[in-house]
Amino acid sequence: FVSTRLGGYSQAHLQRLNLSLNVQDDTENVIKNRVALAEAVGFSPDSYCFANQVHSPNISLISNQDRGRGMYDYQDCIK
Repeated sequence: FVSTRLGGYSQAHLQRLNLSLNVQDDTENVIKNRVALAEAVGFSPDSYCFANQVHSPNISLISNQDRGRGMYDYQDCIK
């Protein structure tokens, strides 16, 4: 699926549906945004697997064991 920035809880320059814990947004607002998106598409927020976005040719293979990584803590995301 693809999301937009419409809706959401983030404020100021990140206003709306910011999903990144790595851009100095309020963590609580980002988690609320992520939960709202999960509910909108019909799955558990603990099914997310977040990664640190890097523009490179490298890929990371993920599996069911990675479910929930990075959902609540940026340090736990796929790097």
